[in-house]
Amino acid sequence: MKYVAFGAAGAASITAATAGIIKVDNPASATMAAAKIYEWAIGPGANSADNNYAVRAKRQSTAGTWTAVTPSPLDAKAGASVTTAGVASTAAGTGGVVLGQWGFHMRGGYRWVAIPGGELVVPLVFSNGIILEYIFAQGTDVLEAELYFDE
Repeated sequence: MKYVAFGAAGAASITAATAGIIKVDNPASATMAAAKIYEWAIGPGANSADNNYAVRAKRQSTAGTWTAVTPSPLDAKAGASVTTAGVASTAAGTGGVVLGQWGFHMRGGYRWVAIPGGELVVPLVFSNGIILEYIFAQGTDVLEAELYFDE
């Protein structure tokens, strides 16, 4: 089943505690299939200006503190998502391997789509996840981000 997690990420910050933009992670159940992120997008929200940004996708081995968002089903018969999601981190989790990083201009945003078989796989371990985080911020704009995944 396919889902999307989205929400306003809050103003940009380059401090470690508030760098998280959006995430999906594994709940307590280890009997489910691992979620796979097949697409993500990020772009201007409120207060957009002429600023440059860089984000990176990174594995995370502890949850950290996030504002919970409920993933929305994209398939007609999909039930509630087992995978959990959040936006706007206020306390960083334990970071892991960087999966990629991208620069973009605030007024244009950025969209990444995996080639078939190249999806970002969420580790099938409790509280392990994949996050998008700021690695550089030239401004304080609010960004809107979406993570598309299936489980």
